[in-house]
Amino acid sequence: MIAHFLAIFSEWSEKIEAALEETDTNKKTDAGEGPRDELEYWKLRMRMLTQISEQLRNKNCRTVQDVLTTVSQSEASKHADSTIYLALSNWRSI
Repeated sequence: MIAHFLAIFSEWSEKIEAALEETDTNKKTDAGEGPRDELEYWKLRMRMLTQISEQLRNKNCRTVQDVLTTVSQSEASKHADSTIYLALSNWRSI
């Protein structure tokens, strides 16, 4: 179960990071546009971040994160470089 949760968690991390990078890339390629385009970019970005935030508050997401956090904390004394610990660190940085 832990391995499955870790795989799901890693997939979510990759998708969120890709979505954030995509909007950053779009912003860089559209540089020099007018104020209306700038406003539309930020509205789109806000909608995307709100959707991601709502999904992260989902009960299933919280359960996966809580289980992995608990396992990581119990294994922290055993393995400092645990894969779960690294996945959670990456999650927090995103």
